Amino acid sequence: RNQMTIGVATDGIHTVAKYLTTGEPTQKMIMEVFGKHILAGSTLITDKHRGHRKLVHELSLDNIEYDSKLLKGIPDEDNPLNPINQKHNMLQKFLKAHSGFNRDELDDYLNLFVFITNPPMDKLEKIDILLNLAFQSAVSLKYRDYFRRKSDDLACY
Repeated sequence: RNQMTIGVATDGIHTVAKYLTTGEPTQKMIMEVFGKHILAGSTLITDKHRGHRKLVHELSLDNIEYDSKLLKGIPDEDNPLNPINQKHNMLQKFLKAHSGFNRDELDDYLNLFVFITNPPMDKLEKIDILLNLAFQSAVSLKYRDYFRRKSDDLACY
């Protein structure tokens, strides 16, 4: 109940990752987060978690459920949940590599993970996208404001 729950979905190429809640996610939360990313009538491959039920019902999804306990011990290439398991593994490694991050900024780290793992896979194209996003941002910070904030922060200690 005190664990942070992150929802992850993938079609094998594109990935969506969102912080859901602390504890067990509800069907409503899962629907709100993933409903806009899944095309109605698609096939959803899941474990037998009951949180997917509303998503399946409201989007008229063809749901193929697997009992993850029965899949333990079979080779990865034969495991139908392997694509999502691999994304979970990559996300865990990513978050462990940044273990000192502020938990209030979890969504930003998840956005970075999704940006890194989603297409385009060419690094130069990603740099181009990132720089264009940065230059299109209308946020500006004055030199004095930047250093005033740092000195105000230091004054608290």
